[in-house]
Amino acid sequence: HNDGSFTSGTFSHVGYHIVQAASHGGGTFFSHQGAAFDLLSPSEQETWSRYVSVNSNSGVLHPLVQAHPVTGRKSVWLHLGMTGAVIDCVHTSGEEPPLSLRLLGNDELKALMIRYND
Repeated sequence: HNDGSFTSGTFSHVGYHIVQAASHGGGTFFSHQGAAFDLLSPSEQETWSRYVSVNSNSGVLHPLVQAHPVTGRKSVWLHLGMTGAVIDCVHTSGEEPPLSLRLLGNDELKALMIRYND
């Protein structure tokens, strides 16, 4: 997940300090969210780039795909435990604002969460 999904500004840095690592198990995995985006099919990359997540506590909106402000590398940005909904923002010919907004249904949201975990 990504810390800070409850606030409109995203954290510029996140540090983790492990006092004592588990000798086995532990259940914590770290993954590169840029690599996660790269592993999506071109169709999924296009679709996920239209999605906006809604924080379940604060209602703050965040694009599901974020570009690094310096390198431009795209990364997936999602907090599974704090996402209350996902909105599909459909654009036509690059027009702003989006021509239509669609809330993902339960089955679509579940499939998105499963794919993100993969």
